[in-house]
Amino acid sequence: MIDEIINEISKTENCRILSLDEIRKISHLKKNKNVIEINTDLSSESGYISVVLYLTLENAELPKLYVNEDSYELIKFIPHVNQDFSICIVEDESISFHESNLPRIATYFIHKAKEILSIKNVDKVSEFEDEFKAYWEIQYNGEKAIYEAGMVLITNDAPIKCVRFTYNFNFFTFLLYTDSEESSRLFNFFDVRKIKYYEIEAIEATYDKAVPPFDLSFTESIKLLSAEQINILRKKINKEGLDSVILFFRNNKNECYGWWYEEFIPKINPKIVKGHTYSNWEKINLPLYKNSKVRRISFSNIGKKRLDVRTAGQLIDDDKKVCIIGLGSIGSQLLHLLTKISFNQYKLVDHDLLKVENIARHQYGFSEINKFKVDIAERNILEKNPFVKVLTYNKSIVNLLNENTSFFENDDFIFIVLGITRYEIFILDYLIKNGINKPVIIIWVEAYLSGGQMIFSHPNDFSKAKQLVSNFQYRVLDEEVYLKEGSCQGTYMPYSMEHINLYLSSIFVEIYKIISRQQNYSTIFTWFGDLDFVKAKNLKLTTFAQNKESFSLHKTNI
Repeated sequence: MIDEIINEISKTENCRILSLDEIRKISHLKKNKNVIEINTDLSSESGYISVVLYLTLENAELPKLYVNEDSYELIKFIPHVNQDFSICIVEDESISFHESNLPRIATYFIHKAKEILSIKNVDKVSEFEDEFKAYWEIQYNGEKAIYEAGMVLITNDAPIKCVRFTYNFNFFTFLLYTDSEESSRLFNFFDVRKIKYYEIEAIEATYDKAVPPFDLSFTESIKLLSAEQINILRKKINKEGLDSVILFFRNNKNECYGWWYEEFIPKINPKIVKGHTYSNWEKINLPLYKNSKVRRISFSNIGKKRLDVRTAGQLIDDDKKVCIIGLGSIGSQLLHLLTKISFNQYKLVDHDLLKVENIARHQYGFSEINKFKVDIAERNILEKNPFVKVLTYNKSIVNLLNENTSFFENDDFIFIVLGITRYEIFILDYLIKNGINKPVIIIWVEAYLSGGQMIFSHPNDFSKAKQLVSNFQYRVLDEEVYLKEGSCQGTYMPYSMEHINLYLSSIFVEIYKIISRQQNYSTIFTWFGDLDFVKAKNLKLTTFAQNKESFSLHKTNI
């Protein structure tokens, strides 16, 4: 194929195939085996310029174009040219192609590369502004690598603050933030995770340079500050050290970038000191050091608005609150699914610790044994989304409701996943007595997950739901089946993890309809498990379950 490609290119350009020895001499192409060198001319505002391009060919990959390093020195800096001198033409991961089209693709890419390299100066500014982050993070003149050292959570016009993590948090060192509900929830997540941090000074500089290079000396960085800011900086680093302050700016997209001086701590030569004790400020202003480059850094925006748009393409309406009572094997797996729906608050109730005998079918693992289930669940929820609110209660639901007549007042949906009839009746009585106007979903399963039951009840049907729970007519098994581990051990209901997944997957669509207000009437949902397996265990099916298909879902209006 390389012969066909070079034949096509040679119709309009001077080109040749490089030998492996020649390729090895080009640092950023050493890993390639097939490289075509292209000698071509670019039109520029000052006339024509001769440049060298390289086209690489690898199996199953689109051709990739690079500009020769010496050629780039003549025309730099150019938008869409990366630090390794590759030219960004298309996002190749999103393009499918047939190998026979590679010659035409290669010539098209060369044409586009020449367009990119020939960009007029007047057009460069807007291009660089659109891709500021990419060019800010390029290393200029041998400086240290630029990296995302911080997170940003600026949601209002309040003063911008900064904390530094005692130990890097997932490679992040800083958090820039404003006081808000979102930042409060993020700090709650840090506390739950026992992530240590402390406040440092954050100074916002004025930076309006839009065209690279963006490397910055100490002297140049000081010129970006006001006299008042310089005075704050001087006092801060003299008193607390060079690592006690961070400097940042916001570009026209409100993205944050900055620099710090911690790695810029100079070691003063004793001959220079001559008996004088230099302050940190005097040290970094010495002629020997003041032109040294600062360590530039970038920040990652972690605000909910940005994450919503980056994930779903739009802002997500998550102004819903849910209460889940019972975090056993069914409840914990259900909660895992519910976190895929956007809730603003989770209220979790379970007084049990996670025990080793429940691990095989529980959402949580061995590292969480002997911890309260609600605490484990809270950590898992916040790990995925630190901006939600999680309320935990490691107490019996009976005690909680006896103590508080408005326990469900702020909840939009109530899930009861206990599998214990007397508790379900107790909760329904409480809801009726206190006039709670929130829908309820009661979920439980039968032995070997021969059947899974879900009752969805609107508030005006709570009395009917109570009657159903007391005398349920839609069972799959004719009798309850429990196993016992030892003569004095508690009983347990046998069912496997795979059947839990089958059951919850089947009813989750119905749960989604309930939460999105598409389910307008109270309903009983009965899921039939592997009925052939049930029959093989010599277990008797109810009349209701006779002639039903395995893994089917049956709906009955209340």
